[in-house]
Amino acid sequence: AQQTVESHEKEDPGFVWLSICFVGIMGSFIIYGMVLEYATSGGRKLHELSYIFVTSSIYSLTAYIGRVVRREEPTTVPTH
Repeated sequence: AQQTVESHEKEDPGFVWLSICFVGIMGSFIIYGMVLEYATSGGRKLHELSYIFVTSSIYSLTAYIGRVVRREEPTTVPTH
């Protein structure tokens, strides 16, 4: 029975990927908070367009890094 549990853990890396995703999401939120804190502290004001640019950049960078790390291939699903 012990061998079955050990072999199952090796075949199913779900917990590892869950941990990686959790760290990535939390890291993204921390960076996001730091950027917004910097942008709005000390009397600075962040314009709406700049706010959208900053948040979109953070999300895009996080998605790109995740895609590279997981070595995802481009989709073959037609767009239309």
